[in-house]
Amino acid sequence: MAEKKVERASLKKINAQNKKEYKKFCDEYIEFLTQSRTPTEGVEQVIKRAKALGYKEWTPKATGKGFYIINEDGTNAAIVKLGTIKITDGLNIMAAHLDSPCLTAKINPIREKPEGIALDCYPYGGIFAHQWFDTPVDVIGYCIKAGKNIKFEIPGMISDSTIHLSGAERTQKKYKEAFEAESLDVFIGFKDKKEFLTYMKKESGIEEKDFARSMLTVVPKTTPYMISQHYLAGFGQDDKVCSFAQMKALADAKIKRTAITLFFDREEIGSTGYNGANSKFLEHVIDVIAQINKMELTDVQIRRIFAKSKMISADVDVAYNSNDVPFSQEESASKFGDGLVMDRLNGGANQSYGNNVPIHITDKYMELFKKHKIQFKVSAIPPKVNSGGGGTIAMYFAHRGISVADMGIPVLNMHGKNSIVFLPDFYQMIKGYTVFFESVL
Repeated sequence: MAEKKVERASLKKINAQNKKEYKKFCDEYIEFLTQSRTPTEGVEQVIKRAKALGYKEWTPKATGKGFYIINEDGTNAAIVKLGTIKITDGLNIMAAHLDSPCLTAKINPIREKPEGIALDCYPYGGIFAHQWFDTPVDVIGYCIKAGKNIKFEIPGMISDSTIHLSGAERTQKKYKEAFEAESLDVFIGFKDKKEFLTYMKKESGIEEKDFARSMLTVVPKTTPYMISQHYLAGFGQDDKVCSFAQMKALADAKIKRTAITLFFDREEIGSTGYNGANSKFLEHVIDVIAQINKMELTDVQIRRIFAKSKMISADVDVAYNSNDVPFSQEESASKFGDGLVMDRLNGGANQSYGNNVPIHITDKYMELFKKHKIQFKVSAIPPKVNSGGGGTIAMYFAHRGISVADMGIPVLNMHGKNSIVFLPDFYQMIKGYTVFFESVL
């Protein structure tokens, strides 16, 4: 029986003419991913690149080609590129999230254990608990003390039970009992609380009571690395790969409509709260654009702008792979090499709590990307009936009356500590996003 030929269509589009640009984009992305371990670091990297392109932070007197805005706690950002078409005729909007599944410390996290000091943690977002045991990590802390911002880092380790002692019993347990999320504590190497707090006071000026006004995020101690020529592994590519791509596309696009890129936190836990996509951050950005245009918009006018706008929810899809074959379906899934992928349907059981892209909008995108020779595929998650699923930030903008579609690239080992992307797909995503910003659909 002849072997099945594996096609990588997006790779074929990397020719001699664009090879240099492809490598440049990839190198820039790897640097961005390395420096964006948390949403706050991600926003810092977004703004650093916006400034390098000549964008300035918005003020009431802002002029020029555009501006950027950051929310009060530095976990949301927007970059706006001002177009020539009136904003009342619609906007082109794109949004991604900068948070990734990880661990966060509890409010009073310091625990004295037989081995020494550990920080007590919660899982953040959808993780398999077993993947985080026996893992070297960095604890990245942010504290605001009397109005002063303090950042600190502590190396640590999430240890595991010893096979010589627990192996026989553990293998007989159910998964949740064998890998208890409550045991995901970070050992940080101090013999007792006094030694740890003395260190923190000396290094960062932080006392025990200050942990109540701190946010501690636990991420794997790892850096992105290449696998073969075109595959990149690294922590947090859901959704930093799309965050970078939308920023790069906006920089390159020659626009007519005013274009907005949004960067959110909290997607992995439901997009709730002050800095999630279900907040009013987009409305704040539109208020600012209106002020620059010397306009005062009513709620009715804003709703009409939403109705005339087009939006991409920039988020990744699950790459069809050998581990997920029993839970997936090849015909409906996306694979490495498919380039830019639209999840026309997503959500949970029986398509609940998901976004559904209307077929007339699907047609517009299929024709747009065909015209510009973008490698593009329409997919769905979950591809197999009731085999998991997932939602994105798209629903929160659809509820506002904005025509929104989920588009990203396939990712292997999604929500793992080291997810994998096929970089030719990443290149097609940037090209596709650029075409979107330049369009008037």
